[in-house]
Amino acid sequence: MFEAAHEAVETDVVARLARAMDGTGGPWETVKAGLRAFLDVCLEPAYQRIVVREAPVVLGRDRSREADERFTFGVVRQAIAGLAATGELADLPVEALARVVFGALSAGATMIADSPEPHAARVDVERCVEYVLEGLRRP
Repeated sequence: MFEAAHEAVETDVVARLARAMDGTGGPWETVKAGLRAFLDVCLEPAYQRIVVREAPVVLGRDRSREADERFTFGVVRQAIAGLAATGELADLPVEALARVVFGALSAGATMIADSPEPHAARVDVERCVEYVLEGLRRP
């Protein structure tokens, strides 16, 4: 039953991220829209409980990582690959960079979920991740 709930939440998140990143802006604007949408999701109690807190415990580390691969990590990988393909990203290995960015987003999701002031934590995480991404931008 938990797996079905987890899958439903993650499927919904990926669909929402796809809508947020519909490509109406340039590559960087699209990625930033996805970032904002993901951080908004991180404020939702169902996402916090099911994905951030319970999935690693209930599914275990390996199955939780497999779920990440199928869902939100796939969105991050695609976004990073898109930036690399346009030549707007520093010449770095796409897979490694996508995993580093995903790690930052995962840590940010945990920070937001655990914070007594989740909205303030969300703002802080967005600022920091945007700063890091801008640092990877090719001049």
